[in-house]
Amino acid sequence: IFTTAPDSHEVFLQWNDSDTSNPRNLFMSGELNLEAQYVTQYQVIMNTNFGTTEPHVGTYWLKANSHLDISAMSPDAVSGENFNWTGWTQKGSSNLNIAENSTRIEIDGPLNETAVFMHVYYLKVTSEHGSPTHLTGWYEAGKVIENSVTSPDSGTSGTRYVCTGWTGTGSAQSSGSTLATTFALNGPSTIQWHWKTQYLLTASTEPAGLTPQPSISSETSWCDAQTMITCTAEQVNGYVFQYWTAGGATWDVGVNPITFPIDKAYEVVAHYDHAHAWWEILVRPDVLQAALALVGTFLTVGLVGGAWLRSRKRRNILRTFLVEIDDVYSKLKSDRQKCEEELYRLRNTILEG
Repeated sequence: IFTTAPDSHEVFLQWNDSDTSNPRNLFMSGELNLEAQYVTQYQVIMNTNFGTTEPHVGTYWLKANSHLDISAMSPDAVSGENFNWTGWTQKGSSNLNIAENSTRIEIDGPLNETAVFMHVYYLKVTSEHGSPTHLTGWYEAGKVIENSVTSPDSGTSGTRYVCTGWTGTGSAQSSGSTLATTFALNGPSTIQWHWKTQYLLTASTEPAGLTPQPSISSETSWCDAQTMITCTAEQVNGYVFQYWTAGGATWDVGVNPITFPIDKAYEVVAHYDHAHAWWEILVRPDVLQAALALVGTFLTVGLVGGAWLRSRKRRNILRTFLVEIDDVYSKLKSDRQKCEEELYRLRNTILEG
């Protein structure tokens, strides 16, 4: 054997008379012309980053222009682990990437054959809301996972979801209350994001825009689901609180404050009535009608009784006054102040008469 180039050499094959002895003993009886014949061999190195190869990992000297069948086997893996075949990397006289696992190569020069597997782990990510930056799937071992969510996440009208943190297994930390977690994936792992539901609570007055507005026990208008909320109607100058309405329900008059559990979005309304002056109460249609009826009754009883002692003419005058009272009410009941003035005028006329 003698070296002719890096990673290649010449190996004795036979003598020109087909004798393969080397060394060889000769009996000389005359002239003899012998020639040693050689064959070229190239160095072939087998390697892999995981598992085993056929031929096994090692260095081989193979005849030039011959062929070699090669294949690779991945190592055993646990649940949630895998070794994905990537291909052969061939370097040397020819640089190639060979996708097939089992293939035949030509020995056309020194070669270095490396079987390449990608070592991966399974990451399971669960989240009822939001969009985690890394989803469930296989990731290369050692990859730095930066998983996060955006919070709050909008739901239907008046509903939102707020992330409260996460729990993890494997390479991930066991728990946390932030919106992001970072770790190197060195084994099968899980991340579960946790959320709470919040509902929007708005409080207002009727009539709208009264000051101060109602107060609520929650720090913000967004309230955690199933928490008890207390709403209080404040005193408003010139108005008297009447009752509450919320989510289609109506409370009894005068009930204040109110407390109820948040199980949906609510719009609560504190209803007020204008505080009336005494004369406004007097000329309210219901009060005024009752007063007129009472006045009419007394006048009728008193005046009719006196009519038997007086002339028929005076009875007609009183009847005229009663008709006028009814007429005033019918015409002026929409104008409270003017109606009141006319009634006082008639009363004074009757008393003076």
